[in-house]
Amino acid sequence: MADQEILPNDYESWLEYAERAASEIEGAGGRFIRVFIDPNEFPRWCRTRGLLPDGRARTRFANFIAFREALSADNHH
Repeated sequence: MADQEILPNDYESWLEYAERAASEIEGAGGRFIRVFIDPNEFPRWCRTRGLLPDGRARTRFANFIAFREALSADNHH
């Protein structure tokens, strides 16, 4: 990751941070959607768009996956 120096050192620390952020967003009336970021798909997705694999790209990728999953769910109804 291009921004690995600012990421938490371990999964447990990252998860704690992510859950706290989710609670804050939901507490403010926002919608927080959890998505799995495939460690193989994400770098390919970044390369095809000319993006550095950093926090901004992770957010864009997560939005892309959430949108794709929402469309898929809508098509199954």
